[in-house]
Amino acid sequence: MTYRDPLHIHPDVYTVFWNNEPAFTLNKRLLDQQNAWGNLTEIIEAHELKLCIYHLLHETKDKALIKSLASDLTEIEFELQELWGFSKDKMFHRFWEYPKCTCPRLDNIDAYPHMRYISISCPLHGDE
Repeated sequence: MTYRDPLHIHPDVYTVFWNNEPAFTLNKRLLDQQNAWGNLTEIIEAHELKLCIYHLLHETKDKALIKSLASDLTEIEFELQELWGFSKDKMFHRFWEYPKCTCPRLDNIDAYPHMRYISISCPLHGDE
């Protein structure tokens, strides 16, 4: 059985754009399930900001800026959890997907969301 949008809302309404191109489409079923339609504009804006920070991370080599942007991403993740109606929980942040993150990807995927593996030499999350 195919899911049919009862309101027939055009996908552009819940699509996140970056550089005037669709970057990804939000999960419409989750918007329904979490009753998050009232936060749709804020959710899209938070995702656009996240994409902007990804771009900045790709462009910069400044260590202090990289750490600051990583902190900003964490705050955006918490904001998105709240906007979607979930409890704020850092264990559900997929931080290893961030640009320049060198934390062990496969270990984090396997342990998600129960444990976090941080590389001490990661420019975003490490202590160096």
